[in-house]
Amino acid sequence: MPLTDHLRELRVVQHDLRSFKPDLILYQAGLDAHDGLKEDALNEDQICQRDRFIFEMAKNISAPIAWILGEDARKSGASDLQRLQELHRITIEEACLAFDVFCTSLRDE
Repeated sequence: MPLTDHLRELRVVQHDLRSFKPDLILYQAGLDAHDGLKEDALNEDQICQRDRFIFEMAKNISAPIAWILGEDARKSGASDLQRLQELHRITIEEACLAFDVFCTSLRDE
């Protein structure tokens, strides 16, 4: 599924959430969609766009959001642990940006 399809689906959810007015949004920021073995895998920029959309949506509808970083580190393997951490940094940075929270860059300079 191309990113445009993912974002289109998320926009439908956003519309529904505006009507529903949730007390809390639970978001599992999983990285299974980044699995390079899948034909429709999302790249790093697309993961960034997805996370930005989710956090900005929560802010725009004034809904609190609780989120966790999801990925089975055992599945990724120890050699991919640093890469997994880099991908999780994207989610953390997007949350900070969406909610105007100051955080220093988590990326190695």
